[in-house]
Amino acid sequence: LLPPTAKKSEVTSALT
Repeated sequence: LLPPTAKKSEVTSALT
């Protein structure tokens, strides 16, 4: 159950 690519981009930004 992974979020869409757009949402994943925000998640990646939070990780970095």
